[in-house]
Amino acid sequence: CKMILQGRETERVEHKKARQCIINILEGVKAAGPKSESVERELKEASGMLPSNAVAEKCIVSGLLKNGMTNFVAALLSIPKTLKLMYIHSYQSFIWNHAASKRLELYSREHAVEGDLVLVDQNPRGGRPSDHMELPSVRKVTKEESEKHAISIDKVVLPLPGSEVTYPENSVSQVYQEFLSRDSLNPEEAAHKVRQFSMTSVAGAYRNLVQVPRDVGMEFIQYDHPDEDLVLTDFARLCKGNGKQNSAKTGAGKYNALKVKFTLNSSCYATMAVRELTKGTDR
Repeated sequence: CKMILQGRETERVEHKKARQCIINILEGVKAAGPKSESVERELKEASGMLPSNAVAEKCIVSGLLKNGMTNFVAALLSIPKTLKLMYIHSYQSFIWNHAASKRLELYSREHAVEGDLVLVDQNPRGGRPSDHMELPSVRKVTKEESEKHAISIDKVVLPLPGSEVTYPENSVSQVYQEFLSRDSLNPEEAAHKVRQFSMTSVAGAYRNLVQVPRDVGMEFIQYDHPDEDLVLTDFARLCKGNGKQNSAKTGAGKYNALKVKFTLNSSCYATMAVRELTKGTDR
């Protein structure tokens, strides 16, 4: 609860004060014992000072007022399911990002190495499966395959932490162990009596270490005005018959632009692909 209530460093000062006030009240109640009417009133006032988008925080306060000031399990359960899942998925992605950085730092960026994981059917999937989707089968890369550079880097997958995934058998696995142990988590044990808060309720998933864009294409466009729309939106395309036109063209114009198109799997971000494209030099 405290981690959620702490909020962000970039928040307005009054919102930070409201959060800290709630934390102080709860810590005082935890140390002193049962709640009083004055404490309830202070908690409601502080909660009212939170921003309108602080859904989880307000649910926690409401849950504590309803179920008891020390019943933090009930408070967390009062948070909407989709929002609770967002926290879990964010934590999984946080660890995955560190594992991916370590993998690229320690080993080849061109091919798989011994202990890496690859999908058995080599069907390029990524992201996070739904609750009813079985995890794909994976296998570990052998020493012989590593020495022969037999498997390209885009076939390597890393797990999002969970109770049903397999972890790499090289130094990358230490990243998972370090972060999970730091937070007193073990993916193979139900450390909490409430199943929703246990690692055994999180299956995990696999995500490609490197995603190669598909359907890549490019086109140079010439245009005359800096504020001109160079690409029509889907809505603009529907309105095209009503006079909505895109004046950008090929072959003539005062300014030049490069239009790039590509397809990525789920859980991949086009902004990251564009970032990589713009890392070139002027040579």
